[in-house]
Parts: sequence; C-alpha cells; structure tokens
Amino acid sequence: MQQVVEFKHWLEQALFDVRQELNMATAIASFIEQSNYAIVAVSSDMEGVFKTSQVFPLQNTFCRAVYESHKCVTYDHIATVDGMLQHPVYQAIKLESYIAAPIFDNTAHVIGTINFTSLLPHKPCFTAAEKAMVEQLANQVSQQLNLYTTLATQ
Repeated sequence: MQQVVEFKHWLEQALFDVRQELNMATAIASFIEQSNYAIVAVSSDMEGVFKTSQVFPLQNTFCRAVYESHKCVTYDHIATVDGMLQHPVYQAIKLESYIAAPIFDNTAHVIGTINFTSLLPHKPCFTAAEKAMVEQLANQVSQQLNLYTTLATQ
C-alpha cells in the first residue's frame, strides 16, 4: 500500500510539473474502463471543475480521440477545429487547448490518458518537444501499470 501512496504523490507532482512547463490550467491522469472515463489524479488552477474520482462517459471526453487513435492528440485552438464546437466538453467548459497521450497496459490496450487543458488557445502550436514530454509521462505511468491500476480502482 505504501508503494501506491508514493506512486500517487509522484504522479500528482509530475502532473503539476508538466502542467507548469506547458503553461496549461489543468492536468489529469485518467483511467478508462469499458465506456467510462475516471479521473485518477488532477492538478488544476480551475478549482472545483475537475475532481479525483469523477466519472464521465468516454464518448463525452476529448480523450476519446486518444483512446481510439492510440496516439498523442493535440488541439491548439479547439474553437477553430471543425465539429469541436458541439463537443460536450467544449459546450460545458469552453476549453480551448488540449494535449494528451495514452497510457497502455501490457497488451497495448489504452487504459487511460495523461492530458492537459486550458481555457486559452496554446500559442504557438504544440511543439514536438511538448508532445514528447506528455508521451514520456504517459509512458512512465504505463511502466508502473500495477501501481496505476491499483490507484485507479481504489
């Protein structure tokens, strides 16, 4: 159990650090099971909007695109992306920028995401280095799969 607690603290700090580096308002580690998206850890300046243990239908999240594509997805300015103005997240919160990478299990199945969002467009566009930073964090979580799934299912 101590390892899970230490992993949770590491994850929360990593989300905060990368969020600061990217200059984003919110960072989330999610767990995806069946058609549900659950927040496992969050670091945010948007108090009260996103909370650990919140569960949403996967189809109503931006992370659905990551889940389906099995790769990093970025939106630099969501209001300019065809079809995104009607997305349930955009309708509810008006997030304007998003970057996320998948967390994989041992069989290369997406079991979650590491994602960062902001109410402001990301200018300039997300760079290859920023994408690599998010992918690296998701890979680090994937390498701690047992601890992550234990934390996510508590």
